[in-house]
Parts: sequence; structure tokens; C-alpha cells
Amino acid sequence: MLFPLTSHTTYTASGNSFSRAFLLEENFKNGKNLLVFDTKKEAEAFVKIFSFVTRENVSPVFDLAHAIDFFGRENGWFITTKELFEIAVNWKYHVQKNTFVFERNMEIPPEKCITDLVDSGYVHSVHLSKPGSYKKDGDTLSIRLPFEEKVVALSFFDTTLDEILIFDTHGQFLHKKDSIQIPSILDKRTLEEVETREIFKNTELFSSLEKTPIFFINLDFWESLQEVAKMCQKVIIFAGSTPGESTDIGIKEIKISSLQELEFLVKNFGKSVHFYTKHTKALRNFLEYNNLAPWGVEEVNIAGLESFAIGDIYFVADDILGDIFIRNRTKKSIVKNLDLLLEIRPQDYVVHRDHGVGIFREIVEKDLGGNKREYMLIEYRSDDKLFVPLTEIHRVSKYIGNEEPVLTRLSSNEWKKTLEKTNVDVEKIARELLETYAKRRISEGFSFARFREQERLFQEDFPYEHTIDQSSAISEILADMESSNPMDRLLSGDVGFGKTEVAMNAIYRAFLNGKQSILISPLVVLAYEHMESLQKRLVHFGVRLAVLTRFSTQKEAREILSHLAEGTVDCVVATHRILSEGVVFKNLGLLVIDEEHKFGVLDKEKINTLKSNIDILSLSATPIPRSLNLALSGVKKISVLATPPPLKKAVTTIVLKWNETVIKEAVEKELARGGQVIFLHNRVASIESVRKQLSGILGKHVRIAVAHGRLDGMQLEDIIIDFKNGKYDILLSTTVIENGVNFLNANTIFIDDAEKFGLAQLHQLRGRVGRKDRDATCYLLYHSEKLDSDGKKRLLTIVNNSELGAGFEIALRDLEIRGAGDVLGIKQSGKTHDTGLSLYFTLLEEKIEELRSGKKPEKNDCKIELDISYFIDNDFFDSELDKIRFFRNIEAVDTLEDLEYTHQTFKEANETLPETFENLFLLLRARIVFRKFGVVSLKKIGSSYVFELDPSTEVPMVRKFLELDTTGDFVLISVHKIKVDVKKFQGDRDFLEIIVSRST
Repeated sequence: MLFPLTSHTTYTASGNSFSRAFLLEENFKNGKNLLVFDTKKEAEAFVKIFSFVTRENVSPVFDLAHAIDFFGRENGWFITTKELFEIAVNWKYHVQKNTFVFERNMEIPPEKCITDLVDSGYVHSVHLSKPGSYKKDGDTLSIRLPFEEKVVALSFFDTTLDEILIFDTHGQFLHKKDSIQIPSILDKRTLEEVETREIFKNTELFSSLEKTPIFFINLDFWESLQEVAKMCQKVIIFAGSTPGESTDIGIKEIKISSLQELEFLVKNFGKSVHFYTKHTKALRNFLEYNNLAPWGVEEVNIAGLESFAIGDIYFVADDILGDIFIRNRTKKSIVKNLDLLLEIRPQDYVVHRDHGVGIFREIVEKDLGGNKREYMLIEYRSDDKLFVPLTEIHRVSKYIGNEEPVLTRLSSNEWKKTLEKTNVDVEKIARELLETYAKRRISEGFSFARFREQERLFQEDFPYEHTIDQSSAISEILADMESSNPMDRLLSGDVGFGKTEVAMNAIYRAFLNGKQSILISPLVVLAYEHMESLQKRLVHFGVRLAVLTRFSTQKEAREILSHLAEGTVDCVVATHRILSEGVVFKNLGLLVIDEEHKFGVLDKEKINTLKSNIDILSLSATPIPRSLNLALSGVKKISVLATPPPLKKAVTTIVLKWNETVIKEAVEKELARGGQVIFLHNRVASIESVRKQLSGILGKHVRIAVAHGRLDGMQLEDIIIDFKNGKYDILLSTTVIENGVNFLNANTIFIDDAEKFGLAQLHQLRGRVGRKDRDATCYLLYHSEKLDSDGKKRLLTIVNNSELGAGFEIALRDLEIRGAGDVLGIKQSGKTHDTGLSLYFTLLEEKIEELRSGKKPEKNDCKIELDISYFIDNDFFDSELDKIRFFRNIEAVDTLEDLEYTHQTFKEANETLPETFENLFLLLRARIVFRKFGVVSLKKIGSSYVFELDPSTEVPMVRKFLELDTTGDFVLISVHKIKVDVKKFQGDRDFLEIIVSRST
């Protein structure tokens, strides 16, 4: 069994719909079970997945007619929504108290029946047009039932009920009955009771639910249903995070994005890997070619299956395999202007390039003259709405900023002013970057030679396999070092993704070339951490190392400085002490700077004096979105480590109100497996009382060390070293351990008063554990009875982003706060909050290009407004997000060759495609073709097709465009406007196809 579920328990880390379906199927095979979801959309998506896993029919309960069926059944799986669950349960109680019973031959005046019906919520309707209505024709009183598609006809003889006839709502007679129950409709009072939860205080309503297991799935509304749970015998909650006591199931995401990583998984865990995919042919060929044998391969064609792992068992689905076998082939040809983590989801704040900041609500369909179109609905201030065609989705980006943005008013010119102000800011940064770049371009540096065999042996000596990103970064850095211009590269990567390993390849090349290196760190503890890493890898290759910090004695410092001047130390790991006057190097060639932004202003100035003609490699845990990388192309070189080490496990994150029992059990569990625990308490004044409290909970035999910034430097260092060497079981510490320090044997961390930390800081602290292959757990503790909304939101965010690489998303906030310039090591900070990061970087890219070329970048848009339908049904996509991703990707393609490759790839993945799919790619072809001629729009106006070219388009290019007219159809209205007679073509599609074919 994957994981035994027990009643009245809240489970976190239960994964996705696929994993939950397995857990439920294994634990509850018989009897009646009810699953409650937040929304109908979530419930409907789960029905398909759950039916596949259980191989049973699952009964959706989305209206009260189906609720009657649920109450009457003894067995089966039922799925419903929170809203209907509340009403249905209440309705059961209400119906029991207020049901009308009619029997043949009973004495009751028809007028009395009508009065009772009206009092119970029924309305008069001549045509019985809606449920809960009635009408009287002569001696017959007809009632349309509120919860079933049936009409009851009561036939009276004076005041005697003579017959009871049942019809469907279309008037088709079904059968006669001797008696019938007519339910009352929920009245206003009862609905108010449902809303205030007062009705849940009556235990009678649960008579049929007492023995039914009820599962609440992924609910944010849990607090509103706690009264229900107390009265049911079997209640299980699956939650992303619920502040309070919970049990961690331990479902993990699987992060695999390449064939190499897939091969690694099957090779090492083959008997525990099961595949669920529609790409069985490609998968089996791959497995056979590599002689791999998984647990099993099952063909399945259900959208929405997401891979997961529990323990060492792996369930791999098309969310991963689809990317590897289909989409992965298009990645090289698709230039993404946003990272995957910046994708747009409903209710996100977004920025439209032309209209400003709004909220993306949903994708809506509109029928325009028989052509179905889809639009992004964006809401602005004062309830202004903008409908953006999916073919223009590239003009919309996700807003990433430190604060909740102010929405733009569409009817004002405020967005125009915002862009003008931002462009001034952007130009300052662009100019400084270009000046810095120009200075280094004309500087004569040292061209480091390759030592192929020695460097190959050094890389093979790494005890693990380099990730794809690490390999790419190493290649890029070594290529830079071969250039005669000094290297200036930024290496960005999340905690634990291997930046130090990459940097050591540069240090080793410098050593092979007889050059010295500095690795400078802002923290003493981190300097020693780097030193430990370098010693493991470099010493047995002959590299002579030294470490210089404020902890170094005067004698040690003098000796190290003497060795540096003589050239008998090849690499020094140091803090700002290396920046002191009088430090001389015999042959310095490489400076590696870790987290430069954490140095003080004076230290930064001293670092700049070192940078003159040597190679520079800057390390940063702050994320660099691909959009910024593109913006700096050719100006600032950046390598990004976004791929976690193969099968490195994410840290399970649990939100917990202070609970001594849980703390005791978690610590004992960690110590029992030979591990250590970090307990973070960030108030020096009370840290000693916390130590006494922990000692009381755990017993005096548990060894607790206390570390904080007010300790003497040497004392602090000794404590941390002693803890790393196993002399203590628990390190009770302030945030002095926040950055970079590796505690390889510590895989459980408690963060006290977690709601008081920022997102980026919580992520950094959580990164102190999980640095080995062991399962690691982070407990976010809070003390108050109820968290405020901001604190709760922060904790839920850190839990929901517990997967590896989440810091790339979370620390975007840090990037926004500090400004792009600070990350890039320049003076200008860059205020990004008005436009959000993504648009800011786009503007920066354009400004850099303008300053370098001396002319404004060409407009990259061509709007085509013709009667051509390009609607693609949702069935072709796993989700709405998948559809948005598809449109973003294909719109980013800027060559016909790449577009055709994408076109064929999508066709291979889908057996049948509608004509509208071909229409979409025709529109995209046309846009690529027309852009190269400077065409900014093509519209049908009256009886003409009208091309409009950008006013800056030069006459020779206009002439080239006119050469497409091989039949004399083009009419030049002005230099930059051309019209074509509509009648000469057999419709808009025919016209576009002909013009595009002429140009290609």
C-alpha cells in the first residue's frame, strides 16, 4: 500500500489528482465514499482521472437530483462540490421536515395545495418553464419538481385526489403512482442558515452520512466546514497546507526534463518506475535502445495526469514524457520571452504592453460572424475590460513585483506616462551596462589555454553527474576564458544546484595556466564552506589553497599574504579581508565573487578596483529570468542553473502551530536515523529560553548548540564547525546560517515564528537542509491562534513552491525589491514595480539595441484582422495553462523554418486536427512574412484588403513588397498603404494563402 489513510486526519504533501486517486483507490475499495472539491471544474477534471485509476464508474453529484441518488445508494464513489455539499446535506434535513405527501383518494382542496406550494417556494408558470413551478388547468394541478426532470399531475374530483400521473418535462407520459412526495424548495431563512453554518449544528441532517467516508480535496475553505467534520465518523482532508496539525504523506514531484535524466531514473529505480503515456511507441523504443526495464508501461490518453513519486516508487506521466518526446524537440526553435515560472494563470496580475496593469480573469469565446474566436479577458480599474485575441498574447506578460500593483485605468493616459518614466530609468541602466561592456571589450586580458586531458579528468572526478545546465555553464565559462577579452559572466542558480562545482572548473583552468584565483564571500562561515568544497575537489589535483578571514590570526594572515605575493598559493578563499591595502598577487587571473550584492558599499568599490583586466565570475542565488537574459544578450553574459541535480529530493514543507508532541517526534525520528536538526529562532533576547524549552521537551541527553550573531566571531565559527562535526544534535540558531552553509547531515529544520520572515528568506533557510539524497523536512512554526492574511499567504506560498528550483520563482520578489542593476553589479538600481519585471526587461532589451545600433528597433507586430477562424478546441490541451503556453510559444517563433517544425511536431502528437488549426498556422506564416516587409497591419475594409506599412519603412522595401503583386492587383494608396480588391479572391483564406505563397 502506498500510504495508509486514517480518519479525521489532515494530510499535506498529497500531491496531485493522479496521486490522490491512487491513495483513495488503495484505501477505500468498498462501500460509499464522497469526495468534495472546491469547484465544479476541479471535480469534473478529477472524475476522468479517478475513473481511470479505479476502473469503476464514478458518479458526479452536481445537482440536487443526483444528491437524491447519493442518499439512496449504499455503494459507489460520488464526487461533488463544496457548494452543493452544503446545500444537499441541508436539503436532506429540510426535506425530511417539509415534504408534502400526496396519496390517491385523499381529501385535500386544490387551493390548499397551491397555498402550501407557494409558501414552500414554488412559483406559478403557465408553461412550467423552470423547476419548482406549478400551474392549474381545470381539475388538474401540475407541478414541475425542483430536483428531477419530471412533472407530477394531480387530478382532482372536487376535493378528492383522483389520480397521480408522472410525465417528463417534454410532456411524455411515464407512469401512474398511488402516492408521491413533493419536496419543498429551500426558503430564504434556510439558505441564510447554510451561509452562516448555523444549520450544521443540527445533527439530524447527517443521518445518512454517519458511516460515509468524506474526503475534502485541496480546500482553502476548510475552516467553513469544520462543524461538518466534527459530526461525521470518517473525514479526511487533502490540503496543500492547512495551518494546524497535519500528516505529511510525502508525495513528491518528479523533476525530469531530458532523456539523460529519464535514463538515469529508469537505470537506478527501474523496478519502481511505472509509465502512463500516450507516447508508448517512442517510450518503448527509447527503453529498448538503452536496454532499460521499468516496472511497467501503460497506454493512456487522459489529459491532466501529473507525475509523482512516493518513497522510491515513481509514477511517470505525459506531463513529463510529452515534454521529453514531443515538445522538447521544439525548445531549440522556440524563443521563450518568459520563463516557465512566469506563465500566466487566471486571476494573475498581468501587464499589457499597450494598456498597462490589469487582472487576467479567463479565456472567453466570442462568435464573430460565424467564426469562433478566443480572447484573454483582462479587467482594469473602474471595471474596464479588455479582450485580447490569443494571437496577440505575446503583448501580455505576468506582473512580477514586490507589492500588489495599482490597476491601470484604460480611459486615461496614465500608462503612457508610466512608460515614459520607465524608459528614462531603463536608458540609465542600458548606458551604464554598455559603458562597462565597452571598457572590458577594449581591455586586453589573458587568453587561458585549454588543457583537454587534465580538464576531462577533473570533470570525471566529480562524484556525481553534472546536470545539463552545469555542463552548459562550464562550457560557456571556459570559452569566455579562452577569449583575449576579460570574462565578465554572472552564474545564477538556486540553492544546491551546484554553482561552486561550476566555479571550480574555472579555478582549475586558471591553475593549469599558472594564474592565481580569488573566491571572495560576504560571510566568514560561507568562506569556510567554500574552502571545504574546494579542498575535496582541487587539492589532489595539485592546487594549493588558503583561506583568509577575520578569524585568521595575524601570523596566519602574514604567511598567506606572503605566499600570494610569491605565487606559492594558487587560490585563496576569503572575505572582505582580502580587499585590505597591501595585498599583492604574483599572477592574479580570476576573481570569483559570491553574492556581490551582500557586500557593503566600500567593499564593492574595492572589488571594482580588482576587476580591471582579470576574468570575473559572479555567483548569485537570485534568479535571472530568461527575459532579462535576452535583454542583456551581447552586453552581460549570464549562465543559469535551473535544473536540479538528478533525483535530488525536494524538501517537504509543513505549516504547524507550535506543538511539543510533533516537535519531539520529528526530532527523535531524525536523530534515530543518525541525522541532526536545525531549529531557527531569530530573537537573540529569547533564544536561551527556547533552548531550555527544547531541552525540557526532548530531554537533557539531546545536545543543543546555540549560535547567533552577537557571539564572538571565533566562538560562532567553532560552534558551527562542532555541529558539522557531529558534536551536537541540534543547532539552535538565528539567521546567521541563512546563506550558503552546508549542513549535510541535517535534514530536519524548524523555523520558529515563520510568518514573520519574507518569502526569499524562508526559501534560503529551508535550503539549509535537503543537501543529500535523504528525505528532508521543514516545519514552519507559528504561535498565534490565527494567522493574519499576509502571514498565511506567505506560508502557503512557500509550501506550494516546495519543489526544487522554487527559489527561482520566490526570489523574483527579491530581484524586484533590489532592482535589476544591483543584481548586475552596476550603480543604477532599476525601478521595476510600475511595469513589473518582465515588461521592464523587454524595454531594457529594446533600449540596449537602440543605443548599440543608433536606431530604434523595428516594430515586431503585424495585426491581421480577417474572417478566418483559428479556434482550437480545449480537448487538444491538458489544461487552460497548456493552451496559453502553446499560443505563447508559437507566437514567439520568428522564422518560417522553425514555425514549420513546430507545426509538424504538433501534428505528430495529435492524430486528427481541425481546419482551424491550419488556419492558425497560415496566419502565423503570414505574420512572419509580412513583418520582414514592414507590414504592421492587414485589414478588410469594405471591398478592399488594406496593407499598412510602418512609416519608417524605406522605399526600396516598399518596392520589394509590391513585387509580390504578380497579377496587378495591388493599388498604392500612399507610400505606406496598399489596397487589394476583395472580389478578385475566393474569400479571406484564399487571399492570404496566395499572398503568402508568392513571398515564399
